[in-house]
Order: sequence, then structure tokens, then C-alpha cells
Amino acid sequence: MSYNETMIKNIDYLLNIEKLNIPIYQRPYEWSRNNILELLSDINTAIEKQKQFGNNFRYRIGTIILHKNQENNDYTLDIVDGQQRIISLMLIKKYLDKDFKCNLLETKFTNKITISNISQNYKYIEDYFAFRKDLKQSFINAFTNLLEVVIIKVGDISEAFQLFDSQNSKGKDLEPLDLLKAYHLRKMDNEDEKPKKEMIELWNKNKNGKEDKIEELFNIYLFPIYNWLYPNYSRLKEKKNNDFTKDDIDIYKGIDIDSTYSYAKKAKKVMECFQITDSFISGKSFFEMVNYYINLLDEIKEKLNGQKYFYITDILNEYGDTYQLKYVKDLFYCAILFYYDRFNNLNEEVVRKLFVWSFMLRADLKFVQKDSINKYAIGEYSWNHTNQIPIFEKIKYARTEEEIANIEIKTENPNKNIDNNQKWEKLHNDLKKLIK
Repeated sequence: MSYNETMIKNIDYLLNIEKLNIPIYQRPYEWSRNNILELLSDINTAIEKQKQFGNNFRYRIGTIILHKNQENNDYTLDIVDGQQRIISLMLIKKYLDKDFKCNLLETKFTNKITISNISQNYKYIEDYFAFRKDLKQSFINAFTNLLEVVIIKVGDISEAFQLFDSQNSKGKDLEPLDLLKAYHLRKMDNEDEKPKKEMIELWNKNKNGKEDKIEELFNIYLFPIYNWLYPNYSRLKEKKNNDFTKDDIDIYKGIDIDSTYSYAKKAKKVMECFQITDSFISGKSFFEMVNYYINLLDEIKEKLNGQKYFYITDILNEYGDTYQLKYVKDLFYCAILFYYDRFNNLNEEVVRKLFVWSFMLRADLKFVQKDSINKYAIGEYSWNHTNQIPIFEKIKYARTEEEIANIEIKTENPNKNIDNNQKWEKLHNDLKKLIK
């Protein structure tokens, strides 16, 4: 029988809960100084409101979801949702009361991002009160007599994650990846802790602060390619971009390992191999798939940089990694990734043609935006596009690399005077030389 309990408690109660634990599947502590300032400002505003409305006034700062994780005769209360706030409140409390102790303060954090942010945020809290010493007592009182949270304790891990999904359904755009991570860890419930820990370490290695390879993989490569292969025209026209949001996570939930559908049986037989167009088994395979494509991208870029006869690196170096080239450059790497994923080679003629096809859009248009890329990638007709080719669809159905090598890529547009875009005239001439 599931263990469930809901209560409204003050912050001091929350921080002093015994057995409170941060499980391995939680993301690093990523709150910045701006987040801490916002929290401190909210508390200060609540203190002023209590002065205005009386001592019975209470300020609720969110919902905390805890999973009672029973192991033999012992248990922990794992934080499923609210980790960022709890750690931040713990840091404030520790500053306000040097003698304060709680279970979480004994946690040995190993993630470098978490350790760095805890140190920086505590220093910021010290700086904040250094010029507001008169506020300290009010904040101390607030933790007992003003600030409240809703605490939900759940005995079933699946139910805990369902609540987490519900709580975060209106979150910021970066939350889809956290939701996917939680979903696929939940699908590993029947496995030992060791593979779960390995997948968490693999995930955290690629999701490292400023160099967030997982966010880049989904936002720049996997999700745009999916849209161009299965274009939902109303969606693309409405959003005018390929931003990966919480509404799109079902695409990457994979196939349940217990499914008896025919397509599921087929997917299980090829679990050791990934293809962008194919389904995968939910759980461990999701994390392996993400890591596989991150490594594949690195391999492709390394090979392209090493093959001087492509002349592509020379062109990119000449024009620089400017914002005005970003979209067509990303488009090129998407096309190469999809081609390499299918044929496992870098045919020189194919590479040149995909490069010219991608960068001709920069020569064609005065302004290249995400909407321009979407229309171009699916081959939608436009009078000022020199090429009208659904490249990703062509690659998807090609049986041999020669079929892609033989695609005719044009560099002259009879409907448009390309000299109108004189800024990119030299680029246009360089592209013409690549496939002569």
C-alpha cells in the first residue's frame, strides 16, 4: 500500500526533517546568485507584508515532494522536487544561525557544479546581510513564523515522479531534459543502483554548466532533425523555431521494455544500435543514446577538421564563426550527422554538396532566421531559394551514399539576382568552386 502524507509546515520544520536525502538521480545544484537574490527579496517582501497584515499572515514558497525510500528496516526521505530551494534555504539558515545543524549539512557533495555554486551562493548571502544587518532577526523569525511550504511525502516512486511531472508542467524551457531524465530513471526501477548511478554520472558529465552538450544535442540537432523528417507544418509556422519544450518530451520517452507490440519487439532486437529515425527502449538506452550522439558529433567534427581536401574548414575559418553564419552552419552539421548516422562514412562529394546546399541559403538571403531554416530544410518552395530540396527526407530514404552524392545542388538562381546580396558574394563564389 502506498504511503502518502501531505502537510503545510514552516521552513525550520522542513530543514530539520530527519533522513532528508538528495538521491543520485537529482541534477546538480545550479542556482546562481540571481536566484538567491530573488529568494532573499521575496522573503524580505513577505516580511514587510506580515508587518502590514499582521502576525497571522503566512507566505508559501512552493511545494516539496519527498519519496519515502524504504530499504530493509531503514529508509530515507529522498527529495524528488524542491532540491534547489531546500539547499538555498539551508544556506541562508546556516548563515543566520551558525549553530544550525541538519541532516543535509552532512551531505558529501561530489559534483563540481554543486560544490562551486554552494560556495559562491553562501558568500553572496554573507555579502547581502553585511549591508543589511538589521534584517537578520526578521529573517530568523520568518523561518519559523512566516515562510511555509507544502510537503508531500509519497511511498511509491512512480507516484512521486508523476507529481513531479505535474508540478513542472508549467516550468521553464530547460525543464524538458530534467523531466526526461527523471522519466527514464523511473523506467530503471527494477535494476540495481549501480547502473542507475552510472547513467547519472554519464548524464552529468555531458550536462556541465556552460558546456551543456545535452541541451545542445536536443535543441540544435535531434529535435530539429525530427521536425524536418516529420514536419508538422502548423506547429513550425506557429512557433517559427525548433525549440525543444515540455510539450515535446513524449517524442523521446521511448518504448517500454515490457511492451508486446510488434514494433517494440523489433526495437528490442537492435538495442545495441541507434538510428535517429528509430525508436529506442526506455530507461538505460535513453542515456546511452544521448551519450552515443554526443560522441558521434565530436567524431564527425574531428574528422571534418582533419580532412583538408574538403576545403570546408578553410571557408569556415575565413568567414569566422559569426552569428550570421550560425544557422546555416548548424544546418550543415545536422545534415552531416544524419547522413553519417545512416551510412557511417564521409564521402567527399556528399560532404561538399551538403555544405554547399546549407550555405547557399546564406548567399540567397539577406537575413537568415530559424523560420528560414525550417522552410529550406523541408524543401518548401520559395522564389529566392536557389535549391528546393528536402535533404533530410532524401537521406532518410536513400539506399546508398551514391544517391546523395548524385543530388543536383544548384548555385545559380534564375529567379533572383544574387548580386543583390553583395555582402555574401565572395562566399557564393567560393561555394560554386566547391562543386565544380
